[in-house]
This record gives sequence, structure tokens and C-alpha cells, in this order.
Amino acid sequence: MKIFAAVTFCFLAMLASCENSIEQTDFIIRVTKIDAPDKVKLGESLSARIFGIIGADGCHVLKKADLHIAGNIGHATFYGEKVEGPCTMSTSYLRQDNHMGYDISFTPQSRGLFIISVRQPDNTLFKDTVIVE
Repeated sequence: MKIFAAVTFCFLAMLASCENSIEQTDFIIRVTKIDAPDKVKLGESLSARIFGIIGADGCHVLKKADLHIAGNIGHATFYGEKVEGPCTMSTSYLRQDNHMGYDISFTPQSRGLFIISVRQPDNTLFKDTVIVE
């Protein structure tokens, strides 16, 4: 009975450690540039292209983009993950639809400054501002 309990405990510990290692492969992507217009008109869509480096090789890929708006701030966080398998040795960049960068869009709700705020891996914010007329 003690052997069965020990084997069960080891199996459960191994299973738990595997689950933790999978979660630890997720990360926040570092953004290097926000390409946004200087001005937009109230009620128009504000489109911007976000550039970033996902990882040092092709095993680092975009997992999801989390976008939301609060007042006159458009928040974005880009999550990556490391996948297993044969990978290219070239740097992996933030891409969408076969072009460099990732297109985002917000509709500002009031005149003034609209801030595009992108969370970085060190929890700082990479920002750009757009005038809403």
C-alpha cells in the first residue's frame, strides 16, 4: 500500500510540474514601435500598427492580443508562447496577415488626447498619443 501511495504521489507531482512548465512558456511580447496617425476626427476609427520582437527563434509565436478601451486610453497586451518542435533560427517578429506589425483599432469617445498604451514584459507601458479633433 505504501508503494502505491508513493507512486501515486510521484505521478501527481510530475503531472503538476508539467502543467506549471506549460504556463511558464507564456510571456508578454516586447513592443518596439507604435505607428499611429497624429490626428483623427471624433467618431472615426483610430488605426495603428504595433511592431515588436516575439523571440530569438521561430519557436516563439504570437498567442493572443488583448485589446480594450477605457476612457481615452486604448490598452493592448500581446502574449506569446514558446512552442515545441523544429524551429527556424531567425528572430520572430510581431506579424499579421503576412506583413510586419499587428494592426489594432480603437474608436475614441471624446476630443483631446487619446493614448495608445501597450504593456511591456517588465510591466512598464509603451505609449503613443493621438489628437482627437
